[in-house]
Amino acid sequence: MIVIMLRSLLLSLLLAATGCGAQKSGHPLRGVVTRVIEERKLVMVQHEEIPGFMRAMTMAFSVPDSVWPQLRPGTHLTATLQGSRGQWRLEDVQLTDENYQPLQPAPTQPGHPATSAALPSPAGPGAMGASLVRSDDGTVYLSWLEPQSGNLIRLRCAKFDGTKARWLAARTIATGPDWFVNWADFPGLAAESGGRLTAVWYVGNPAPAAPGADEGTHAPPDDHAGYKAWLSQSLDDGATWSAPAPLTRESESVAFVSLVPLAHGGLLAVWLDGRANNAGSKTPQLYGRLVGTAGPDRLIDDSVCDCCQTTLTAFPDGTAIVAYRARRAEEVRDIYTAKYYHGKWETPRVLSADDWRINGCPVNGPQLDSAGGRVAAVWFTAADNAARVLASVSPDAGARFTLPQRVDLGKPLGRADTVLLRDGSRLVTWLEAGSEKEAGIYLRRLSPMDEAGPPVLLAATSQAHPSGFPRLVLVKDYDATPAQLLLAYIRDATPSTVHTLLLTLPDLSTLAGRKPCLPCDEEDANAVRGYPVKGRVLGTDPERGQVLVQHEEIPGVMRAMTMAFKVEPAVLPSLQRDRELLGRIERRGREWWLFNIKLLGAPPQ
Repeated sequence: MIVIMLRSLLLSLLLAATGCGAQKSGHPLRGVVTRVIEERKLVMVQHEEIPGFMRAMTMAFSVPDSVWPQLRPGTHLTATLQGSRGQWRLEDVQLTDENYQPLQPAPTQPGHPATSAALPSPAGPGAMGASLVRSDDGTVYLSWLEPQSGNLIRLRCAKFDGTKARWLAARTIATGPDWFVNWADFPGLAAESGGRLTAVWYVGNPAPAAPGADEGTHAPPDDHAGYKAWLSQSLDDGATWSAPAPLTRESESVAFVSLVPLAHGGLLAVWLDGRANNAGSKTPQLYGRLVGTAGPDRLIDDSVCDCCQTTLTAFPDGTAIVAYRARRAEEVRDIYTAKYYHGKWETPRVLSADDWRINGCPVNGPQLDSAGGRVAAVWFTAADNAARVLASVSPDAGARFTLPQRVDLGKPLGRADTVLLRDGSRLVTWLEAGSEKEAGIYLRRLSPMDEAGPPVLLAATSQAHPSGFPRLVLVKDYDATPAQLLLAYIRDATPSTVHTLLLTLPDLSTLAGRKPCLPCDEEDANAVRGYPVKGRVLGTDPERGQVLVQHEEIPGVMRAMTMAFKVEPAVLPSLQRDRELLGRIERRGREWWLFNIKLLGAPPQ
């Protein structure tokens, strides 16, 4: 009995010594991340002295997988130090501010994932290079490339029937040999109201003719001779197309073209240009021009990344903004923007100073979308050896962008896209690496208050280049019914195929956390129609049903001015002279209307 009691006592002491059933041991640590070692999944932390245990120093630590994606140079943290020499690890990691006070948790939304439905594709076997575009009247088009016999390639398009949720019959835009076909630089469309379309694609430049060759001898395309962009236009919704013509006759090296119709007329194009190669430079430049005009090409930026997509979006006031990856000293390749205003390009400015230094092109360009004067931006960066997909928004037509917000899950491949809704919410898609060669196309909703919704896996794909760049476009914004979007992506198989998904977002009642209420949803949707305005009443005209308002600038929409707006007759009596107001304006036919009016302050005496 005594032996058994002694054994029990020894066992109890041993359990206590090993911490079984007791609180976890370790040493409190606080410091700042100085480096992220991606390949070993370690972080270098410059930490303070741990009294009686370790002097202040910079060391490498392993960290839990759950916190790894959040760590980057400059991140302050507190943690519990565990392990021993050569195997130190941090547990109970908490991100803090510079004073080591806990950060407030990032706002999140309840899990309201979008629903998706696969649509029969209008594209044939071997299709690639899918792209989506939406016109101002809400019509959506899909374009893609298809191989043909005899080494021919054809560019095709199809129109989306929103009422029946299906693609209409495909139409051929152009067919030809010697086209340049690439997983990253693919054709596209610009769509204007009334079925006016402009298509762009790429044709390889012929090799220089051999000495003594007959004039007019056709030489096959040469990889070293580059390629240039060709255009064709349709005035009848793609039924017939004009004869192809080069985008510009000033350069033989034109790549990564973006097109956008301007609100006051005209079609704006930007592209990466290699004309400086003739002068010995190997750095591409960014050029732009109005399509179909006699004006010269305009230099926007004289040093840009050579194989990242450009992106354009236009504003109601006739201006536009381009985003692209620049190339600066010490191989810094961050995202820049430049504004197009009254036929001129303003000086480019950095969108986000990520300080990504990479000796080569990452083939991962930004994407923009706009609603009124608001701009959504999304892009990929691997600054500090930490791959991230970042999203930002500008409230003033690109003059300022908010602090970037990370949206990925920790292993992003980039290839991102974004859509901005009227209420200020944003949808972001990107590729996230899975096991081995697999990947997933994910979607995340960012609310008007920048609350991050849960990631939604839309489709499985591969990490390989032939899987291309998934593209997202708005089909319809919220009204009494939910908003809908279309996603197009390439299935990397033999042969490759184009797939499309119709995405339906949660209804507004669900997002608001209330019981289903169709009138409520319609009222919420109407509350964000048009554009916000702030101004002062100068007078009314009851006979015309108008109010004269001196209003502030509405960035991207209208400069500050005095203007007459139509209003509902019942509202006119309350609009006293010198009364300040908030409201929304929209164009109905040829007239501007003021609605959702909120009067500010007390009535003038």
